[in-house]
Amino acid sequence: MADLSDVSTSLALGLVAVTLSLFWLKRKNTSRDPPGPPVLIPGFGHLLQMSSQPVQQLRLLRQRYGDVFRLYMGSYPVVIVSGAEMIADVLQTRGAEFSHRPPSFLAETLANNKGLLNTSGSTWLEQRKTMIRTLKMQAATGGHLETYIGKAAQRLTTQFKSLVDSGQADMLDVAPFIKRAVFFVSFSLAFGRQLDFDSEFLISYANHYDHFFRCLNLAVLTAFMPWISWLPGDLVGYKKCKETAEIIVKNYVEPEIARLKSIVNNNIEDDKDSSTVAPFCLASVYIDEMRQKEREGTPTCLSDEHLPITISDVIAGSFDTMSSGLCWMLLYLIHYTDVQETCRREILDNDCDLDIAKYVYTQAVIMEVQRHANMAPMPPAHCCDKDTEIGGYFVPKNTAIIINTDSLLMGPEVGDDPTAFRPERFIDDEGKLHIPKWFIPFSAGKRMCIGMAVARKELLGFIIELLSKFQFSAPKVNGRECMPPLEGINGISHSPKPFHLCVTLAGQRK
Repeated sequence: MADLSDVSTSLALGLVAVTLSLFWLKRKNTSRDPPGPPVLIPGFGHLLQMSSQPVQQLRLLRQRYGDVFRLYMGSYPVVIVSGAEMIADVLQTRGAEFSHRPPSFLAETLANNKGLLNTSGSTWLEQRKTMIRTLKMQAATGGHLETYIGKAAQRLTTQFKSLVDSGQADMLDVAPFIKRAVFFVSFSLAFGRQLDFDSEFLISYANHYDHFFRCLNLAVLTAFMPWISWLPGDLVGYKKCKETAEIIVKNYVEPEIARLKSIVNNNIEDDKDSSTVAPFCLASVYIDEMRQKEREGTPTCLSDEHLPITISDVIAGSFDTMSSGLCWMLLYLIHYTDVQETCRREILDNDCDLDIAKYVYTQAVIMEVQRHANMAPMPPAHCCDKDTEIGGYFVPKNTAIIINTDSLLMGPEVGDDPTAFRPERFIDDEGKLHIPKWFIPFSAGKRMCIGMAVARKELLGFIIELLSKFQFSAPKVNGRECMPPLEGINGISHSPKPFHLCVTLAGQRK
């Protein structure tokens, strides 16, 4: 009977939520509200409509309603902003005004409104500045980043070479190998120590992040329909997602932080310079700055509560984006083998030196892949903490605002051939790399990705090492080429569908 009571309670709560949704949706609109399609299913809003091919849906809606329109995700209004002019207004011209995150059930329950990704105001800004400063030092020439990338890339090529030599690389799923290599770099940057690739701790840690993202792809629905989390069972994987997030912090992040704090305490007890912490990493710099401000009596938002979530946010962002980006890169290179060969020649001509400025064409290829793949078609929402207007339309405070990145990456600003794969569009008449204003795969303005410099160097570093040693091509089945499609999976990010490719030593073909 207890189970029946739980079901009855959950159904009642769900009915209340739907009733409130109907009231919200049927309230009288003002002429200044953004336009948008009618809601067919109260309580769900346009979620079902957007669940299949969201990019294509946004294109159709933009054609009908313009660059600023409103959707309902569950019962929550969401303003979609498209086009170069409107996006520049929100992200750059009024970037500070729209630098906030809207209230979120997921942010509250998964991260307790802590960390970097989902906070706002001075709390967010101080966490962000600390992470950016450390990442820039890591990415600087001669910084730790190059060492971490070099070791991870060499280990990855060793694994591929072993598979090629043993005849196991004719039909290879490269994603698991790439994820482990990328996670090695993320972990090393965060905690300042390099674990063995076969370390059970490292493998388990990476697997938990991978599992977290798989769960989050559906659990994100609770951000718009929190009542789903109240239902019996685990319909969208929210409970499993929450459990995995807690395991990551408790079993992996907090022990590493405790290790670094022990080093800080030993430095202080030994009368060493307490303003420095070894090893140099994201977590140690955060701890050091937090302790220093405490000693000085300087007000700060850095805290032991924010630290593990902030570090988790950075690792999660770099791990998901980088591993997905590298997989997309290899997938496009087997479709455009002439582009792959041109990249390889540029790499070999420069003796595989990790100097970004030397690789104009290869960087242009990376940018063109990022443009086509569009790994963040609907990036994390922005909001304003007061009533405002966008494009002449009234937007109440705390309304979620989502940037339609496809409207830029596949928009008219790209040229008259946006669907063509043409890396040369990023190279100017003088042969230099050109980064146009519409190219924002890492967002722009106040909320621009903090790891952009790291991501550029890391992705290029892996590509240099891989293309200098291997050729990648479509696998063959019964002697016939089996080219995997350039198709992705829509979730928190847009990642390629699982695919296989053939790996051979550079200069050899099967």
